[in-house]
Amino acid sequence: MSPWLAALPALLAHGDAELVSVLKVAGSAPREAGATLAVSLTHNTDTLGGGHLEWEAIAHARARLLSGQAPPQVLRFALGPSLGQCCGGVVWLLFERVAAHERDAWCRRAEALRQGATLARTLAAGAAGSNWTVETEGDSATELSGGADDWRWQQRYRAWRRELLLFGAGHVGQALVRVLAGSDLRIRWIDPREDAFTGPLPDNVVAVLSDEPEQEVAHAAPGSAYLVMTHRHDLDLELAWHILRRGDAGFFGLIGSKSKRARFEHRLAARGIAPERLAAMICPIGLPGISAKDPTSIAIAVAAQLLSWRDGAQAADSVGRVKVATP
Repeated sequence: MSPWLAALPALLAHGDAELVSVLKVAGSAPREAGATLAVSLTHNTDTLGGGHLEWEAIAHARARLLSGQAPPQVLRFALGPSLGQCCGGVVWLLFERVAAHERDAWCRRAEALRQGATLARTLAAGAAGSNWTVETEGDSATELSGGADDWRWQQRYRAWRRELLLFGAGHVGQALVRVLAGSDLRIRWIDPREDAFTGPLPDNVVAVLSDEPEQEVAHAAPGSAYLVMTHRHDLDLELAWHILRRGDAGFFGLIGSKSKRARFEHRLAARGIAPERLAAMICPIGLPGISAKDPTSIAIAVAAQLLSWRDGAQAADSVGRVKVATP
């Protein structure tokens, strides 16, 4: 879920808030159309890309809150020397009030999104505010149509539905969870050891204590991502076999060296795994060129690899794809 959507109910507990959304961009810009920032008098959450544009947006949103100005407003920002940014593009920002008395409705919308629903937003030029509805279908998208005086903006927000199954809560697993905290990757973190999970977990992580971790593979959704880094090579091998025999992994990474890969390929082939499926197994894991072997460095390299896969998978799923017909 977008950070602003998750945080908005908490902001509204202390008063009205402003949603600042990228309505349209021309040329180079820090964020895409549809990116949204939630602003209260004392806090803000999510980002428009930082820099002076975001500073100006927050200042204007707070001025609107202080003045009581309520109707939606669109402002044009040129990302040049006058704004202290060198992107060179143009951004149109939409400012819209969200009243504190709507907090309960936003709590329900946030919970619906966590349960897999889609939040739809429609706003037309001259309207008093957006129409928000919860729908059962529809992936994330942004569409602007019409002319300068009769534009119509439609958005859909949906949490990304693919999941990462992370097997192993050792040093690298612990570091990886810290690195991916706050990302939109939903992580199911699995280990058979009772003392494996210590301390509070990030909101996007669920810990699973299981003596039969291969059952987690059996119940995973098609297209899920898998990372295998347990404390036992025999368990790694068993999990790799269960993952590869399914044949529908979106991503499969196995921690280890080139020699471990060679041994595993030989054993997995003997158990009937086809060469093309073995070729899809990533081992060693992590972006090439990062030679450090400490857990944090490995975790950062693996996280970058996962985010690269995520972006490609989201595009393939049409999740987060921006569809814009500019006025």
